[in-house]
Amino acid sequence: MCSLPRASKLCARCNKPATGGSYCNTHRPKPFAGARERWKANRPGNWETLRLRVIRRAGGLCEVKDCTEPGAEVDHINPVAEQGRWGLDNLQLLCKTHNQAKAQEEARRGRERTRKLRNTR
Repeated sequence: MCSLPRASKLCARCNKPATGGSYCNTHRPKPFAGARERWKANRPGNWETLRLRVIRRAGGLCEVKDCTEPGAEVDHINPVAEQGRWGLDNLQLLCKTHNQAKAQEEARRGRERTRKLRNTR
């Protein structure tokens, strides 16, 4: 039996050879492209009012116990990806350090959820 070489996959946009996936290097989507725009589209219309109320409530300081750093980010206590709501009671003001640590932990949980979903298919 003679096996013929497999034809290379072509880019979905320009028909040049694809270098992994469906696109060539020129047309490959960037990771997280459009994530900020999707987040903005999903936030409520009164987001700026909620944000200012959280900052005022916290007095401009990080709301983590014993932290005296200025708050930099309004963050969901229970993330939207984990069925958190956009209400005032689910928002907190965090300094950059605490926000980054929380974001890393949430990303780890997200990777675990994705891994579990893949394993159940």
